[in-house]
Amino acid sequence: MSVAPGRGALESMATGTPTIAVGSKGYYGPTWRNIRGGMHSNFGGVATGPIDGAPILDDLGHLKFLTPPMREGVGLTSRKVASAFFDQSKTDDALAAPYEIHLVGRSAVTG
Repeated sequence: MSVAPGRGALESMATGTPTIAVGSKGYYGPTWRNIRGGMHSNFGGVATGPIDGAPILDDLGHLKFLTPPMREGVGLTSRKVASAFFDQSKTDDALAAPYEIHLVGRSAVTG
């Protein structure tokens, strides 16, 4: 189990660890409860104002009710989300693609 901010939450998820996200702007909560919302907020930067510790303690208390198979499922889902949407090599490829297209097109024209 991990309690971490934005990028730290993503790294925790990438290892398959059940993660509670706390961002610089507020409390996100268990990443497995709202994965889609977290993908758009980098798992944590979703609110403004001070962070109340009560929800964190409450969510940590609920973790004891996750059975081992449930924890494994949460971890697997977390790992898949981190890999599918936040993998650095995929991001690098997407950022490089327009430049590569430009270079290939330019060399085809100049021959």
